[in-house]
Amino acid sequence: MIGNVEGGAKSGEIKYSFVAGFAATILVGIAGAFISIAMPGILLAISQSAEFPADRAAMFASTELCGMLASILFIGKLLNSKHRKTILVFAMAAIIVGNFASVFVYKSNVLLLARLLAGIGEGVAVAALGAAAASFSNPDRLFALFMSTNMGLVTAYLFFLPRIIAASGIESAFLVLVGLGVVGLLALPYFPSAIESKSAAPRSAAKVRPRGFSAGAVLGLAGCLGLNTGVGMVWPFMGALGSARGISSEAISTDLAMATFGGIAAGFSAALLGLRCGRRLPLIIGTLALVLSSIGLVSDTANYSLCAILFLFSWVFVTSYFMGTVAAVEDGGRAAVFIPAAQLGGLALGPQLSALVIDNFSLSWMVAGGSAICIMSALCALIGNSSRQKQLAA
Repeated sequence: MIGNVEGGAKSGEIKYSFVAGFAATILVGIAGAFISIAMPGILLAISQSAEFPADRAAMFASTELCGMLASILFIGKLLNSKHRKTILVFAMAAIIVGNFASVFVYKSNVLLLARLLAGIGEGVAVAALGAAAASFSNPDRLFALFMSTNMGLVTAYLFFLPRIIAASGIESAFLVLVGLGVVGLLALPYFPSAIESKSAAPRSAAKVRPRGFSAGAVLGLAGCLGLNTGVGMVWPFMGALGSARGISSEAISTDLAMATFGGIAAGFSAALLGLRCGRRLPLIIGTLALVLSSIGLVSDTANYSLCAILFLFSWVFVTSYFMGTVAAVEDGGRAAVFIPAAQLGGLALGPQLSALVIDNFSLSWMVAGGSAICIMSALCALIGNSSRQKQLAA
């Protein structure tokens, strides 16, 4: 009887630890990734103020994103060491201090330093999400819940932001970001501090790690880069695609706002599905849905609103499986910390490629190019996932 009680207590403790670690990982990730999705809305809201001209808003956005990318590339790899939580404490502090300082210096050039500091902390936070994902048996579900929760919070934030700024000033936009940093800091005690290798190799062999990434990890990262490049060729031009079909700007704005709810639903759908069908089938179906919705955007017979909703739904849905592939193929999360860098790089490269295509061809060719890149990216992820299955079978 006593043994049963002790066993039940131990089981409950393990379950609580798992749930707490899962939630803490999502909260820390949101503290870092929130700004990257909310950035366009924040820029629009604050640039409409006479105190904050558009050129200054664009400059702070660029500086912050550069800080994020630099910290992912140069600090992210340190998150797989025993000093992970110490690094994250400094990262959360950078987010809090950078955003809090922005409240007081947004009228001066010191704002650039404040946004750079916040960006460095945010980059470390999103890299930590990838590093911690490898400690869970179903990283796809973690990424799906993270994306849906983050998108839901961003949607609510952008809806209330104009009202908040009207009531409390531009400073309030930064104070919300301070609050996210504080929540992330409070969640750190529950954040996974170490990643156990999922390999069945002996402990002595597990200590010897290869210098580079496995072929599966490289293919997985290439898939993440390509997917976001393909999406980046289409998503920023949704307005132009709608206007080309004679749709009013008001209707386009409404359709894109509705599409965000599709993205939220996609994250929860992927979380519920998990790996019940494996990883290969969701990758294929999600990519095909993304391509079909892209083609529908330039088709006169397809409904623009439905295509926009399906586009964002399939993008968010399939992204969790792309990210899960990278986290699964490389034990320890060494490759997963670079997922955000691949995503940011793809989203930055996509619009540049689209600009070249539009100048020389048309919007239809732009969509075709983005769709082709998405298909090739899915092939990379599928091959990378297959290499992992072969490793497990060996």
